[in-house]
Amino acid sequence: MLKILVVTDMHYAAPDERSTIAARRGDLTLRLLETLKGLAPECDAVCVLGDIIENGFRDTAPLRWAEFRAVLEGFGKPLFVLPGNHDRRPDAFAEVFGKPAPVKVGDYTIIPFWDHYDEHDVCTRDLDAMEAQLDAAEGSVIVLQHSTILPAIDSAYPYTLPQHKDIAASYTRHGVALSLSGHYHWGIEPFVEDGVTYAAVPAFCESPFRYAVVTVDGNQVDMQVLTLEGIFKE
Repeated sequence: MLKILVVTDMHYAAPDERSTIAARRGDLTLRLLETLKGLAPECDAVCVLGDIIENGFRDTAPLRWAEFRAVLEGFGKPLFVLPGNHDRRPDAFAEVFGKPAPVKVGDYTIIPFWDHYDEHDVCTRDLDAMEAQLDAAEGSVIVLQHSTILPAIDSAYPYTLPQHKDIAASYTRHGVALSLSGHYHWGIEPFVEDGVTYAAVPAFCESPFRYAVVTVDGNQVDMQVLTLEGIFKE
């Protein structure tokens, strides 16, 4: 059995770098993480599914990523951190968080996919590289990505990878136990499609500041979405 703590879509920013969307309280990110750390949630790993900062093109982006990582390290657990469409610069991101690689945690292989985003936030993946990583995985497999795979979200904004059908078929062929995403701020409750459990964790940056504790036991998945409402004091 594996238990992972998951946060996503923090949109961390200094007060003068915040999103123009008022509900996104990226200025509270580090204090929210410290509050979550103080709860001492039981877990085997901590996963962050992208959009760590509000604007990866700013000169301050490397500093914001480093500040975020410093708090994460205080959890004292293996870390899996993905860039999202707001992080933008994967090479600069990798200088802070390291390059992505599958990691064996107990009887599970966790594969973090760092996908490519164009200027319109459309997401694409190197399918050959994905196949190679899935072929090499051992034990039960958990895949992480920022954008959603299933369901295909019908929206003018590109939440779902255009290659989602090919990716989902590959996940089924390789017996993936769990596909976890962020990006879709409302979240998606776990559901099973062709033997794979898919879920999206709600955004951490918006009240009530939600996060998830996900337990995987073989192919059985339980996702508890929890909040810091009533615990965090601004």
